[in-house]
Amino acid sequence: MSKPRMLDLCCGLGGWTDGFLAAGYYCIGVDSEPQPAYKGDELSIADIRELVGERFQDISAILASPPCDEFSRFRQPWLRRKGHLPAPDMSIVEACYRLRDEIQPAFFLLENVRSAQYFLGQATIAREPYYFWGDALLIPRVMHRQKQSYGSNQKAERAKIPFDLAYSIALSIRG
Repeated sequence: MSKPRMLDLCCGLGGWTDGFLAAGYYCIGVDSEPQPAYKGDELSIADIRELVGERFQDISAILASPPCDEFSRFRQPWLRRKGHLPAPDMSIVEACYRLRDEIQPAFFLLENVRSAQYFLGQATIAREPYYFWGDALLIPRVMHRQKQSYGSNQKAERAKIPFDLAYSIALSIRG
């Protein structure tokens, strides 16, 4: 029996991938920058806005964590006081949904920050500080390091999905 295949969009350091690998998935990461610490089976350095879904065969799950910087900044009062901030660029989020529609996996989940709800609508599930849109399932509350405890030079670590969260989701959808 072959391994189920997952696609980790905007994979960064591979938080989703780490949990899914442990649950027995074949993991394909996509990021716009090289990720030397990525441990998945494949890593594609590409702009996801230019990807075509037919490139990915037999994907059973898509997990996406588009950059949250613009969503986070938009809700910070000290930045709003300085003048009108432009709305966040939604093109990466839109590409995640487009790839979902093209690939039609059995499971899709997009993760971002609370303030993304102003642009994406109410999250399907919220587990502070993580907010999820997509297929509903029971997501456990997991212990995590407070994002504020990471230094400004640890942006990738701050954004990484905790192993326990990714692993529990992988197990629950694997069946």
